[in-house]
Parts: sequence; structure tokens; C-alpha cells
Amino acid sequence: MKMLRNIFLFFLLFISYNFSGNSSNLKDNKQQNRTVIDSLKQIIFRDTVKYDEKDIIFTQMGRKNVNSYSMLYIVNGAYIYMLDIIPANKVIEFVNEILDTNKIASIAILPKEKASGLGGEYVQNGIVAIVLKNKTKFNPYVAELTRRNKETGDNFKKNGKKIIMIRRKKPK
Repeated sequence: MKMLRNIFLFFLLFISYNFSGNSSNLKDNKQQNRTVIDSLKQIIFRDTVKYDEKDIIFTQMGRKNVNSYSMLYIVNGAYIYMLDIIPANKVIEFVNEILDTNKIASIAILPKEKASGLGGEYVQNGIVAIVLKNKTKFNPYVAELTRRNKETGDNFKKNGKKIIMIRRKKPK
């Protein structure tokens, strides 16, 4: 989790499209924001067609799609989502709640060519870091997100329903 936060902070500093802007070009920034978000939605919906529940496996790190296609989405540096491990109705829930142009202050997109150098299987398809506007109300618990502590969570570190955990007793 700390590694993902560091990745998020790294490219927020170096590779971000900030749409807050100043008053002279506020209209242009709002239009640019809409264009980027609409483009991202098209990519998400196009990719959602690829979802097949049979492709989901459970590893020590959590759920994973063997035919991974989703970028890693980090919202406010605390909520982390993979969209290739959830069905279409949950993806739509995510898009409607998180990708609302009225809620987004800035967005940073790191394509897979650059993200793969950061390491880790979760970033192999790229990273999208989203910062919501201050005091924006939103429900982070969409797309099957699980709370890790008071202010963080992800939707991929779940065990499978049919997994049996076996623990060995320590010898005395």
C-alpha cells in the first residue's frame, strides 16, 4: 500500500494534468477536463466488454485478472481500484460516482509504457490518479472497495469465497 502511495505522489508531482486553472482560462480547463474524462470513460466501457469471471484468480496479493486490461485508479491517494476484476454493473457504479467532472480537481494519467518501469503487476496497464475537489462528497465504497483502515481501501485484496486457509501450529 505504501508503494502505491509513493507511486501516486511521484507522478502527481511530475506528470499531472491540472484542471483547476486560473480565471483567464477556466473555461478552456473545464472543457479539457470534460474531454479527458469522456475519453477515459470510453476506454473503461470498451474494456469492460472484455470482463469474464473465469479470468479472475486469487493470489496471495488478492484478486487478479489473468488477462489484465485495466489501469490502476488511485483516488485522493487513498482509494485504489482495478476495474478488470469486477462485473460491468460495478464498473458503471465507479464511473458514475468517481468520474464526475463536477467532482474532479485534477487527474494524472501515466500510460503503461511509463508505468511499467515503476514495477508491480498492478501498474502494468498504466495508472490514473484522480484528486477530487475539496469538500466534495462521494462514496469511495463503490466497485467492491474494501476498507483497509479509516481512510484507505482497495478492491482487489480479497480472498476467494472458496479458499480455505490452513495454518500450521508451531511446534512446542
